[in-house]
Amino acid sequence: MSRRAARLLPPLLAVAIFLILGAAAFIGYRLELDRPTERSRTGDGLLRISPGASLRTVARDLSREGWIRSPLFVAQWGRAKGLDRAVFPGRYRLRRGWTARRILDEIALGRVETTRVTIPEGWREAQIVRLLADSLEIGVRDLQAAVLDTAWVRSIGIPRGKLEGYLFPETYIFPKEYDPRGALRRMVREADRRFDGSMRERADAIGWSRDSVIVLASIVQAEAAKEREMPRIAAVFHNRLRHGWRLDADPTVLYAIGRFSGPPRLSDLRVESPYNTYRAGGLPPGPIGNPGAAALRAVLWPDSMRDEFYFVADGSGEHIFTRTLGEHNRARREARRSQGGVR
Repeated sequence: MSRRAARLLPPLLAVAIFLILGAAAFIGYRLELDRPTERSRTGDGLLRISPGASLRTVARDLSREGWIRSPLFVAQWGRAKGLDRAVFPGRYRLRRGWTARRILDEIALGRVETTRVTIPEGWREAQIVRLLADSLEIGVRDLQAAVLDTAWVRSIGIPRGKLEGYLFPETYIFPKEYDPRGALRRMVREADRRFDGSMRERADAIGWSRDSVIVLASIVQAEAAKEREMPRIAAVFHNRLRHGWRLDADPTVLYAIGRFSGPPRLSDLRVESPYNTYRAGGLPPGPIGNPGAAALRAVLWPDSMRDEFYFVADGSGEHIFTRTLGEHNRARREARRSQGGVR
């Protein structure tokens, strides 16, 4: 062997060793990333990622549950692909036969388990909290803690520190086991979005605050069984307020006594509460439910051609509107005889 060849041997050997090690590492990565583990062959499972969890923490959890073999390899590969910047929290359903690469792809895409939640118009905060807890599979106490945290509620833009009226009724897609405050915040943001520029301009034009609009809209929502009657019902309440009359709205009494349905009894009408509009004048101190867009529009654009001050349910889901007390009493008697109206 020549001296020149002898001098070249160590560098060539080093390169060869480097290439061999690199190839072995590549094969190791491929085996680790693309071959299902024993756990992955046996059935589905769940992975829960907490907010703020790192890729290393996720890899460690996957290894502990038997979904991957080497958390170090997986974390390194994930960082090389930039996945450490896209760890979406939530609950993931891992399927039988998935490889480490597929699991990381699901996490990077944020394909968490979700649920569709429909909030009916007019529902109260307490009803919404129970529905969210059941649908999102989270604790009622966690939601109630958020609702009762007045400082946090004010921090998301509600000066009164109470969410009632600002949880917009809509169909939402939420991740299961979602952060309770995140779910509530999203509903509040939807309420902000739906109270749009035209509504804000109209409220300013008629001299009403947004909060006052929501309060009256919550009453209109509770009174109206049919959307087309909302502007007319709103007009009745506007007329009463303009003339200094009490609203005499049954739903406010039910809210004051903590009931959700049914006609109030005569004794209920005497309950001492600022929400009892048979005793207290003006608007209640806050909303009695969470109104939808139609009720908000009805309050802002009532049927201004009407000079009616009364209405009574006729038993069919509609109302009889009247101008005077005498007409109203006759309408009540007729409703009782025909359909069992209660007003």
